[in-house]
Amino acid sequence: MSRAGNIYTDLALEFARAYPPPQKDLTTKEFDRWGIDRQEIDGIDDYDGISKTSPHWMKLLRQRNDLRRRLNAGASSEAYRETGEFPAFSIDVDKYGDSYLVRFTTDTYEILARTLPQTVYRAATTKRARIDRLRQSIDYDALPPNHQMMIEQLNRHVRLLMKDIERRVEDFDEEFAIAEEMIRKLELKPRNGGLIAFTTGDFDAPPLVE
Repeated sequence: MSRAGNIYTDLALEFARAYPPPQKDLTTKEFDRWGIDRQEIDGIDDYDGISKTSPHWMKLLRQRNDLRRRLNAGASSEAYRETGEFPAFSIDVDKYGDSYLVRFTTDTYEILARTLPQTVYRAATTKRARIDRLRQSIDYDALPPNHQMMIEQLNRHVRLLMKDIERRVEDFDEEFAIAEEMIRKLELKPRNGGLIAFTTGDFDAPPLVE
């Protein structure tokens, strides 16, 4: 995950070539089809007729959300920007969960907002690399035992930190996706933008519904 942006760069570039700027709307079905064609999402035989509460559909929702997360990570990575082929982009849920809005941007604040978790992880990775280099060198043997114990504790802590970040991000993404889907199924009429903000990320509240 420390190099997630680099890992997902090619995937993000492939998506940008298929759906180049300017920003555009994609139905979730179009997005799923793109993912299925590239074996990033498992195909469903009866896509239109499947029960939206079935285990297969719930699995598709998790894979859809994970694919969107990976694309956003790749599209905001330094490796992607260095190609110069396309601006960074984000794929955000639009309207009521029936479509995605693909936004291309050069706004560094938006990019930072998406890459902050990667930045934290990357910092931990850098520290781990420095610890590994010391532990693998002959200089390590010259350290007093208490100093070696300190280094071993740091080594254990940084690895636990990285695993914890991975697990927490994955758990949160999955829980958030489930919450989004459950709220959409209620089919409530938005009154002041709260529902839309939660389910789409659009904070421009619509007029109050009387």
